[in-house]
Amino acid sequence: MNNLNFKNLKTLFLRALIFSLIAAALLAVITVIIGKFNSLFDKALITILMVAIHSLISLGFITNNEKTKTFDNLAFFTNTAFVIIIASFLTSVMWTWNIVHPTLGYELYELYFVILFASLHGEALFKITGKQNLINKLVYSNYIFMSGVVIMLIPIIFFQQTNFPSIYFRLLAAIGIIDATLTIISVIQYKLYLQKNPDLNDNLFGNQSSALASDQPSQVQYKKHHMNIFLKIFIILMALQFIAGLVISFITTRYL
Repeated sequence: MNNLNFKNLKTLFLRALIFSLIAAALLAVITVIIGKFNSLFDKALITILMVAIHSLISLGFITNNEKTKTFDNLAFFTNTAFVIIIASFLTSVMWTWNIVHPTLGYELYELYFVILFASLHGEALFKITGKQNLINKLVYSNYIFMSGVVIMLIPIIFFQQTNFPSIYFRLLAAIGIIDATLTIISVIQYKLYLQKNPDLNDNLFGNQSSALASDQPSQVQYKKHHMNIFLKIFIILMALQFIAGLVISFITTRYL
């Protein structure tokens, strides 16, 4: 997707939001006139609400991209996010109209979160490769454990009624801790690399500066670019994954 496509998408989602507001208002007027609010109107209103919510999420994502150039830095994650937004909307509609069982709906949303986080995790790691041999080794090892976490989470998502043995959760916790540890070490190592190479532009992790106009021609001012918001969320989630791994390890070894 290029900038023109993002502009078209923004216009499309704004129109969808306006349509949702008009449709919701018309539905409310009809309900007031006939004096009844049956299950059909209920489902129709929820569907319109889902259109509005997903349009707002998409608009927020596009607006953030215009400010931070997320697509330029995290193209795979951006495309994955839009696919998941579409899948989420379809799931919510089918859930509302009882096409999808509520349990399956919950499971699909859990899967969407895992896929979205994994895509961000994988691309963020990929972006720091090719700079230093040590970082490359850390990242490639990290991919193995990241894949292990995703693979082990899928059965837990779709077979929640199954009594998994405690060793399964202990193994998942151990792999998750190693995954988070390798990721944090990789990011720290990369930040150290950036400090040793200040001329290297990296607008993903906030190591890029852009020139600003100055009143004095002999002086050049620079504006520091901050770390991408999704990278901040990613680091927070990795820290939570590390903590969750420790908590699960403690619970399974002490009580199970």
